[in-house]
Amino acid sequence: MENSLATENAKNLLLAFCEKVEERYGNKAYCWGIPTGFFDLDSILGGLHASELTVIAGRHSMGKTAFAINLMNNIITQQRAVLYVSYEMNNLFIASRMLSSYAEVDNKKLNSGCLLVKDWEKFAESLDKLAKYADEELIHILPGCTLDWKELFEEIRFFAKNNPNGVVIVDYFQLIRLTGDMDRIVELSILAGAFKRLAIELEIPIVLVSEVVKKIRDSRNKRPRLEDLAECDALAQHADNIIFLYRENYYQNDDEDFEPACVQQKGATEIIVAKQKNGPTGVAKLLFLPEICKFKNPIKSDITF
Repeated sequence: MENSLATENAKNLLLAFCEKVEERYGNKAYCWGIPTGFFDLDSILGGLHASELTVIAGRHSMGKTAFAINLMNNIITQQRAVLYVSYEMNNLFIASRMLSSYAEVDNKKLNSGCLLVKDWEKFAESLDKLAKYADEELIHILPGCTLDWKELFEEIRFFAKNNPNGVVIVDYFQLIRLTGDMDRIVELSILAGAFKRLAIELEIPIVLVSEVVKKIRDSRNKRPRLEDLAECDALAQHADNIIFLYRENYYQNDDEDFEPACVQQKGATEIIVAKQKNGPTGVAKLLFLPEICKFKNPIKSDITF
């Protein structure tokens, strides 16, 4: 009896996965995908994976863009190409944040030019390294993007064709220009599903930055939940992974009535994996240093959560 195409696909699928399991068994790696560079997060997600759509979400000024740029910096050091699309920042702002976090030089000093000798040394060394990655065509940036989502998809397809092992980061979802052919909420819902299908089609990880709704400030527990994704419930449905950034200190600074469960070190950040289709949820801990636009893996003994 001749096998159907579906039967052959099932056999190939199982054999391919068996090879992956054998490979991972041999390596015993805690991170079998593309490492994010954030150890606790990688231990939950296993890194970023081909064909998966990951959403990074948080309140305004929570550090979403800094996190996304840190992610790009971490990935290019692995000799993997990244397409970073920004609908919010121009080229100078992106360059400033990239260099500030990579060199660990105060962003305000960079923008004002008031650098000490040691700052110049770190800046020059980091500039050389990032320029090298750019020459190797590992950094692809679309600043101040004005493409509508269909044009953006063609740009992503072009990138993936030339960089099949690359990663796409789009900052951020709610600012993507829509075609205007239908109601905004409907088009955003269609867009969320289209991003997931695009990730499957191109077999690359796609990361979307997203806002959360403002009403989250009204609750006593201000940690965002899946239903807090702004303007698009479908984003929670279609995404493989949803990660929220939460800094309790963010609310302590401007909310006198807010009573935190514990006193936190300034910059202490919870990276909340609220959804993972292929694994567990959980919370990773990072330290955010806003002056250098950088999230760092904390030394456990030096930080209180």
